[in-house]
Amino acid sequence: MRSNTMETSGSEDISRPSSPANSVISFSTDDVNILLREFGGRLLNSQNEMYVLPVDDREHARLDYQHRALTLTLDSLYAAPDLVRAVMTPSQKRSPAAVDLGAGSGQCIECGINDYEDLIYRVAQILRTNGVLLMASGGDQLYGEDRKPLPQEVAEGQPGWCAAQALFSATHSSGLESGNSSDSHYNWARWLSTSPYYTSVGIEDVFIPIGPWMEDLDKRCTYIAQLMQTDVKQIFESFKPPLLSSGYDEELVDRWISLAQKEVTEMRPRLFAKWRYAWAVRNSTQWVEPSFSD
Repeated sequence: MRSNTMETSGSEDISRPSSPANSVISFSTDDVNILLREFGGRLLNSQNEMYVLPVDDREHARLDYQHRALTLTLDSLYAAPDLVRAVMTPSQKRSPAAVDLGAGSGQCIECGINDYEDLIYRVAQILRTNGVLLMASGGDQLYGEDRKPLPQEVAEGQPGWCAAQALFSATHSSGLESGNSSDSHYNWARWLSTSPYYTSVGIEDVFIPIGPWMEDLDKRCTYIAQLMQTDVKQIFESFKPPLLSSGYDEELVDRWISLAQKEVTEMRPRLFAKWRYAWAVRNSTQWVEPSFSD
């Protein structure tokens, strides 16, 4: 495992034939009313209560900032580009294929399921031999300029309290109440390494400054830091619906959001976001349905 700050790998150019699957789905107004609900001034997914963040255009725009920051940081769409390039190279035997379980401007799958370990197990059923599993998560923890996690159990008004971290921690607790497995990324290495279906397991932690507060940043890294700054400022507003659902007072939530956005705008304190990436390669072991005793 290694940790870096905006280090980049070699660029990649992966191409494949167009998918035969239909990529356009039409929804009527009635469908939208069934799929979405409004709460706290935002549109939420009414079909999956475990996914606590909004799913509206504002949230999609925020995720686009995040996606841009992360792909520029990696200089790739993936944390393991060589593995992906190898498996996505067309051959005469079969065409490359990919399954997207909630990436880009979609729903974060980690915040929408209640058993991530079981998901990892079942993904092995659909992966071809030598297929690559990729995972990424930002988690709920912010880091100081020393790359140490900010304290989460500090009361407002006490030394070390940070409105930004308070919002992340409170929203994390709200997600746990909803039954999602938002702590799962801490266990990825163990679950993948002990699984009978994966090999070549890798973990990488990437620290990205929230705002261009670091000295001697070049133009590219400054832009990445600014993208992450915009992303984090906007995610605070996305935290409002789940916090209201958990019983937080709206006036308190609005005040924390205002304070957190001020902290991030002024870059006081100086903060890092940490993203964890994991990958593994499917081996040839035949998949077996887990027994109820597992």
